[in-house]
Amino acid sequence: MAALAAVASACSSTSGVAESKGHSVPESGPEVVVVSMSEYRFDFDRPIPAGRVIFVVRNVGREDHKLTLVPLPEDFPPLDAQLHGSERRVLAPYAGVPDRRPDQDGAFAVDLVEGRRYGMICNLSTPSGGVHALEGMNAEFRAGTASNVKDPK
Repeated sequence: MAALAAVASACSSTSGVAESKGHSVPESGPEVVVVSMSEYRFDFDRPIPAGRVIFVVRNVGREDHKLTLVPLPEDFPPLDAQLHGSERRVLAPYAGVPDRRPDQDGAFAVDLVEGRRYGMICNLSTPSGGVHALEGMNAEFRAGTASNVKDPK
């Protein structure tokens, strides 16, 4: 939570340098993207840039959720189609936050490659025994492009 406070302080400063517990944090630091998790979706309201990115992940839902970030190969089908298809390809997790209860936050920083595809997946089980990702809790984006905001369903 202290890291989230430092990130929030850095994002809210207008002086060029933010103060966080007596330390100067340059405003030219990593971009911050807030991702909200709810039943059963990820929402992010701005394009996800390339380079160093801090993801602040918030569970705004009523169930536990998690976010696993995976790089997607260019020849990989759309993530939702792959999840619902009969053939599975294995993907290696890149980063993420573990299970988060409702109203719980988490954060992680990654270096995203310009133009590369990435996916977000929640692989927790639903109360009825399904999987969150199959219920729509998956999203993909291409780092550094202006059109990577997930459309509302």
